[in-house]
Amino acid sequence: MEIENKTKDISLQKEIERTKRIEGNGIGAAVLSHLHFIRDKKGEEGVKKVQARLRELGYNIDFDKIKAMEAVPLSFSYLVVLAAKEIFGWQDKDIFEMGNNAPKYSFVVKMIMKYFVSIKKMFQESPLAWEKHYNVGKLESYKLNEREKYIILRLKHDCPPTICTFYCGYFLRIVQYVVKSGKTVVEETKCSSRGDAYHEFLIKWK
Repeated sequence: MEIENKTKDISLQKEIERTKRIEGNGIGAAVLSHLHFIRDKKGEEGVKKVQARLRELGYNIDFDKIKAMEAVPLSFSYLVVLAAKEIFGWQDKDIFEMGNNAPKYSFVVKMIMKYFVSIKKMFQESPLAWEKHYNVGKLESYKLNEREKYIILRLKHDCPPTICTFYCGYFLRIVQYVVKSGKTVVEETKCSSRGDAYHEFLIKWK
């Protein structure tokens, strides 16, 4: 699907400063999936460049010591994405691809997906899956219409626009795992960065 470069006029430096203020933790598996994608695209040297940039930002967490189920600052996880965007000149389509590939790299997601045997089950269990990954924010399964083939997820969480694009790809992949459709699309119809009370993701399939 075509991904519009919506963040092209948004200051990446402002996104980075905003992200540094985000509180809470996520599990290391999320960071490891980011690194897997970067390594696939840019090799080990690319990973080292991102590590160096994170250290410049005051995060001295050694990538090699991150454990999948251990807590890491959520700001750190998001900054890995933003640093990669900055260093490699990635656009929204690249960040979307990063999010869309993340579930494939995560053994935690693979374990959870065993229980998503239908779109209805996925819809019901998605909030719990968020809680297994993060100790901040709330994912709400807002609406499922199997007849018209769409699902709406609402995310109450402070994250910058680039990360919204990442989540578009991520949530689309989760639905793709379940519906087995050759035609799935996602749109962020509401966004807290645009003044809405939450992020809203509309995912449709045929």
